[in-house]
Amino acid sequence: AAVRAVASRDQEIAAERALIDSAITALSSGRRAEASSLLIEHRRRFPTGRLTAERNAALSALRSRPFTIPPPSPL
Repeated sequence: AAVRAVASRDQEIAAERALIDSAITALSSGRRAEASSLLIEHRRRFPTGRLTAERNAALSALRSRPFTIPPPSPL
């Protein structure tokens, strides 16, 4: 039973990490809507998760970056 609990906890942390990492990648690539969606999903699934501080830092970064609309394509 203890082994299952550890495995379950490891899977949960891995799922948290995947969401946070994907959100940070999206944010650094300028995909703000995607980053926001992933961070909201993390908050919904892991409201008191182990990576809450990382989520809050990413949300702060999201809020602090100016929203810019790319110019229209000349094509």
